[in-house]
Amino acid sequence: MIRQRGGPEKEPFGEPGGEEKMASSNRGNRPGRRVRLNRRRFSRFVLSVLLLLIIIVLIVRCAAGSSKKSEDSSARNEQTKTEQTEKKGEKKEKKAKDVEITVSAVGDCTLGKDPSSAYATSFNAAYEKEGAGWFLENVASVFENDDLTIANFEGTLTDSNTAENKTFTFKGEDEYLDVLTGRGVDFMSFANNHAYDYKEEGYRDTIAVFEKNDVPYASYDKVGMMKVKGIKVGLVSVYGENAFTDVKEGIKELKEKKADIIIVSMHSGAERSYYPAQRQIDLGHLAVDEGADLVVGHHPHVLEGVEYYKGVYIDYSLGNFCFGGNRNPSDLNTVILQKTFKIKDGKLKRDQQLHIIPCRISSAASYNNYQPTIVSGQEKKNILSKMNQYSQQFNISFDSEGDVEISEKEK
Repeated sequence: MIRQRGGPEKEPFGEPGGEEKMASSNRGNRPGRRVRLNRRRFSRFVLSVLLLLIIIVLIVRCAAGSSKKSEDSSARNEQTKTEQTEKKGEKKEKKAKDVEITVSAVGDCTLGKDPSSAYATSFNAAYEKEGAGWFLENVASVFENDDLTIANFEGTLTDSNTAENKTFTFKGEDEYLDVLTGRGVDFMSFANNHAYDYKEEGYRDTIAVFEKNDVPYASYDKVGMMKVKGIKVGLVSVYGENAFTDVKEGIKELKEKKADIIIVSMHSGAERSYYPAQRQIDLGHLAVDEGADLVVGHHPHVLEGVEYYKGVYIDYSLGNFCFGGNRNPSDLNTVILQKTFKIKDGKLKRDQQLHIIPCRISSAASYNNYQPTIVSGQEKKNILSKMNQYSQQFNISFDSEGDVEISEKEK
């Protein structure tokens, strides 16, 4: 019975009389067997059909899913492209918008002391007693409400004790930097006659403090750049015999970096002189000729006049500001210079606006306590009067509020 599906089981059907033999021997069982065989065949057929249908359904679903994924991917790609285009459009719109950027600039800031100075009356002692925030609290409202504040950093932040052989060498602690940055000073000009008071080590230490605290700076042949309201503001800071070359190369580099506004900070002139030397004037003019949009000076430790040269302001000396280098300087007057730059359709539009805020480098009237303070009343009038005197040779004056006035022949 087991061999019925094999070849030998079919032989009786091919032999003469084979049917008769099968019929006589299996007459009673033959119909039931056929039913069982038919059922088996039918079951197999049904299973095959069902399996085929399942396969067809799976193929159709996979094809539909693949098509949907392709459609979704295309839709996502299209959406991404649209978003990117919209973002680019937004950037272009932002660049094209009218933007105003108010820049404040101040003079010499020396955070520390000379080793020969008495500690009790020093900047260091004031820091220990009052803390970092005290020094600029009387001018902080100006810096915190402008768009960019630039200070001339005159001195070092170093532990080195290997000083240059000179009359005054200034150094302070790393933490003193917060005196400026904690009250809204954003950008450091660092090229002057005290940057190397403690030789190369002191200079490098100070740069390291700036970089550790993410404070932008410009120093000699190293230019600085900051982005303000989407506008690139570049700074060149120069001093010494290479100043003219550094101005040229620095401005060229900032132009290559697509700076929208270029400011030059120059440490030049004679100490305690209220009028610029010819070298200062030549350096300031060169900066403008090369493409500077504002030039600010320092080094004389006193105020000097302002010139309007080819549509650009040059302030030849901003004097001292937060100055730890001298407890009893002969002149306590200073100013905060403010220039509001106007960007129209993505380009700088020059105008004649300029503003100064008369200050004293100390909140004490008779000596320097290292806390610059805005003045008012007669003291304000006196400083404005002196600035008019210093600027007279350039046909520039300031009104009672500190706003510039230019004579007709200079316009």
